[in-house]
This record gives sequence, structure tokens and C-alpha cells, in this order.
Amino acid sequence: MSELILKPYCSRILTPEQVAFNKAMSSVRQAVEWGFGKVIIEFAFLDFRKNQKLLLQHVGQMYKVGVILTNCHTCLYGSQTGTYFNIVPPTLEQYLNI
Repeated sequence: MSELILKPYCSRILTPEQVAFNKAMSSVRQAVEWGFGKVIIEFAFLDFRKNQKLLLQHVGQMYKVGVILTNCHTCLYGSQTGTYFNIVPPTLEQYLNI
């Protein structure tokens, strides 16, 4: 899809490398979904399907702000993803580079 967003290979016949890639991506997919879910839990108004008016509001900008604030929350309180991968989030000062 892009340099930063990946998707699994979709074909009836896959190479062994493609099968391995799909398996590796599948193992972290749920953790990625936890991150998106945390944004919605912290900022329910960002749940586009329920609340956002795509052509009437600045949806992209609002979501970016929600992600930044969610990341700040993670710096202070941790996250399910961090616990799963046994990593410590940066301090708020480190994240904000202040």
C-alpha cells in the first residue's frame, strides 16, 4: 500500500517468503488494532462511523490531534500494546522533545 502501511499478500499461490510475511504481520495485527482502539476509547467523538461529518469537519486534523494526545496519555500511563511487547513508553518530555 505504501512505505508505512502494509497489507498481507492476497493470492491463491504464495511464495514461502510471502507466507512467512503474512504470518508475521498477522501476529502483530491485533496490537496495531489496540492502538487505534485506544484513540477511540480516549476520544469517543473521533469514532467516524458514529460522529464525524466527513465533508463538514476537519476529520483528518482532529484524528491527528487525538493520536498525539493518546500518545501523551500512553507516555504517562502505559498501554496494552506496551505491556504485550514488554516495552516502556518514553517520558512525556522525551515524546514531546522538550
